[in-house]
Amino acid sequence: MKRLALVVCLVAGLAACGGSGGGNIVPSPSKPTVTISASPTTITTGKSSKLTWSSKNATSCTASGSWSGSVATSGSQMVTPSATGKYTYTLACTGTDGSASASATVTVNANSQPLAVSVSAPATTVNTGATVQLTATVTGGDGNPTVSWSAPTGTFNPATGSSTTYTAPATVPSPATVTITATVTDSTGSATATATITVQRVITISVAPNAPIPNNEIYSDFDNQLIGEEFTCSGCEAGDTLNIQEAIGGDTTTTFGSQFSNPWETIFNFTGPEYVPGPISMWITGTDGAKSNTLYLTFDGSQNVAVQDPSSGEIYYYYPGNGSDGSGEIMKFKPDGTADGSWTYSSGVGAVAFDNQTIYVTQPAPLASGINGVVAFDASGGNKGGFPLTNGEPLAIDTNGGLVCVTIPTGGGSPNATDAVDCNGSAGLFTVPNIPTNSEPTPIRVLDTSHIIVYGRGDQTLRWYTISGTTATASGTLQISEFTATDANYWKTYPATGGWELVEVGTTLCVMGQVVNSDGTVSQKLALVNDTNQTLIQYEDLPAGTIHIAADPTNNAIVAEYPDFTVSPPVTRFERIYADTGNSILLTSTSNLVPGAGFLVTNDGSHIAIFVGGKADFQPNQ
Repeated sequence: MKRLALVVCLVAGLAACGGSGGGNIVPSPSKPTVTISASPTTITTGKSSKLTWSSKNATSCTASGSWSGSVATSGSQMVTPSATGKYTYTLACTGTDGSASASATVTVNANSQPLAVSVSAPATTVNTGATVQLTATVTGGDGNPTVSWSAPTGTFNPATGSSTTYTAPATVPSPATVTITATVTDSTGSATATATITVQRVITISVAPNAPIPNNEIYSDFDNQLIGEEFTCSGCEAGDTLNIQEAIGGDTTTTFGSQFSNPWETIFNFTGPEYVPGPISMWITGTDGAKSNTLYLTFDGSQNVAVQDPSSGEIYYYYPGNGSDGSGEIMKFKPDGTADGSWTYSSGVGAVAFDNQTIYVTQPAPLASGINGVVAFDASGGNKGGFPLTNGEPLAIDTNGGLVCVTIPTGGGSPNATDAVDCNGSAGLFTVPNIPTNSEPTPIRVLDTSHIIVYGRGDQTLRWYTISGTTATASGTLQISEFTATDANYWKTYPATGGWELVEVGTTLCVMGQVVNSDGTVSQKLALVNDTNQTLIQYEDLPAGTIHIAADPTNNAIVAEYPDFTVSPPVTRFERIYADTGNSILLTSTSNLVPGAGFLVTNDGSHIAIFVGGKADFQPNQ
């Protein structure tokens, strides 16, 4: 009997055995349910309604009616009907035990506002060929507008749509004001709006690539006339006016003729006696009112423009060409900068040196017919004579212990002269030998009566000479290989950005030279040279546009002068560079005097004395 009962249990199933009645029974599936709603249920054309739906016991849902496709079993969606009427949104969901559906209705009424459009632009003036973004804002209508753009000149990208980019024509149209029209259309009609854009000409002036921007080739022809050349103008037309203004005073304008060509060369004059008139600002005004960028130029007066008496502290400033007849003027200043007299003499551009209560000035204008020379004055302006030179026009001068030496580079003087260095000492006048024709000797230092150094800008070479009586013997050379600028580059950039200068601080010679960069521009560098063993110590970068350097022995340094064009008008700044390490420090003192002024560091190292236009300014050498 027991065996029979077991079989019965197996056949009847586990739920019938054990007598408990509480087994795991799987329930039958339930039918799916669906709900869907719209909010709001009534809208106007162009507006939207939000559909929200959910379902239970559903595995998939399909949209139909005013929408279509498979959707999630729950979710939401914005709908924007395109026209007036009733729109029914039906949702059918399917599960394992059947299906269910539901619907929501959205009523779309006509927009009560009339169709309108407005146009906005961030700028009302645009340069030729430039672009401006335009935006159309549409209101009213049926909510389904189409916007198109038009203008008598210029292009749109895209030509339709609520936003577009307008490109002005490459040349100024006539009239210069362009009317831009936005046209909007929909089922209710059309509307237009306009905006005006003034197209202006772009005028840009610059300098030739072989001169550092923003400086340009500017030099003097010795009669208060300045010559600028190799300006390039983009966008210039006949009838445009070149405006030139200098900071100290004097304005001039030049109107282009019927022919304009690049590069452009011009000659312009300034009023007043100023000999060093920088910075010069120049711009072009077009016949249509367009204005070019403003280009600032600097002008370097001359080398060795000021010297100081080490015993009295008196400073002598050589101001060439100040007189109405082109004569030069020597101005005296006390150590505190107070004016202390002056005197004039017939001369052109030159340089000045001081030695043993005597002021020496180079005399490019002839002492006698066809003769150049050096004039000597005592501390009160009394003429102490001088001496003629055997070659062309002198450029630089230096003196020590009665030995006076002058450089005569061919590029800076008579076209028939040869490169030379003339000296005059107790034994009389003599010419230093072995000056190569292509060397273009420029700065010179007379360290003592038997030791002079000359730097040739043409072959970038320092030359040492030993002097005995009227005999000069070469005692060493050193080529500054980093200085790649040649004499051709010299006349393209000097003196606007500074030429070659040579000062000594202790036993270190500090040579400023020029480097031609890969883009054709020219920049200044400093070579530190050991005078004792005639070897290069190192190169140092100079501030961009450095015009002059001056010795600052008190601080074992040199001071570099350069224009700062980041402010308007530009100012002169000074930077101290230490001769032993090459480290530099920007001096806190700045000058509102013009870039290109001559300067020196006072003997006691306390001040930087700056000279321009017959004026003196003393800045603390901090």
